[in-house]
Amino acid sequence: MTNFELKKVNTKFEWQAYHRIRRKELFDNSRHYDENHPDEFKAENEPMLMFMEGEPVATVRLDKTVDYAMIIRLVAVRSDLQGKGVGKELMRLIIEHVKNAGLHKILVNARITAVGYYEKFNFAEDPWNPDELHGIAKNSVQMSLTF
Repeated sequence: MTNFELKKVNTKFEWQAYHRIRRKELFDNSRHYDENHPDEFKAENEPMLMFMEGEPVATVRLDKTVDYAMIIRLVAVRSDLQGKGVGKELMRLIIEHVKNAGLHKILVNARITAVGYYEKFNFAEDPWNPDELHGIAKNSVQMSLTF
């Protein structure tokens, strides 16, 4: 059985892996990617790195809201591992993490191509904050999962 672990980014090595995966998979190695974006360092936000057998393979940032929910931000799975169940494990660990934090709702701005992925985990369309739909989330579908 493959060992997966989701942990908050802490060390220099983890930050480098986190940014490397995000830059490549989400920003197409763009120079416009900002490793020092203030949202990465807000106390209520959790930059997370998923490891498979000790190797960094995926990222997500979880932002806690004032109404006790978590927003999934910028999910990235290494391209060489896409379609191999890594995203499924990532979502399982995200849900477990949110539940362990005592929260009962997850929100996401899903790319249109990812709506089916989220539906597999019982997310449903839910326009929770239309003001969020700009920039990288411009053409996204807002979804939520309550448990």
